[in-house]
Amino acid sequence: LQVGITWVIWAGLLIIVAKLFNQDLGKWNTFFIIIGYVFMVTLVTNILTAVLASTLPELTYLLDPTATYYYARNSDVWVSSLAFQLLTPVLWIGYIWTTALSALVIHQMKEIPWGKALTIAVIAFVARILLSAFGF
Repeated sequence: LQVGITWVIWAGLLIIVAKLFNQDLGKWNTFFIIIGYVFMVTLVTNILTAVLASTLPELTYLLDPTATYYYARNSDVWVSSLAFQLLTPVLWIGYIWTTALSALVIHQMKEIPWGKALTIAVIAFVARILLSAFGF
């Protein structure tokens, strides 16, 4: 469900930013479908992060809030694991890959210059990151 909602938000952001640059991306439903194929990168990224997260060691917590030893030990166990260290780079590679493919789609659909297509995709990416910071 989250992938579907994010897909709609991403396609909408690209259309809005393109409109701000006075660029017409054609019929919105066609663009939405094409961006759906691009958005499969997000699905792959989500699967990779789920696999990485499932390999993280189990954390144990005590009910006593003063047991700082257990909290420090748990964070050391996670931070030192390879899976935890790969989570952030995998997410950012997925974001960058989606943005680059979106710029390619924008360029190919209406022969928009590369610079403008990349600018539209990057601005939409920044807007997406800002929206995700607020829970969207």
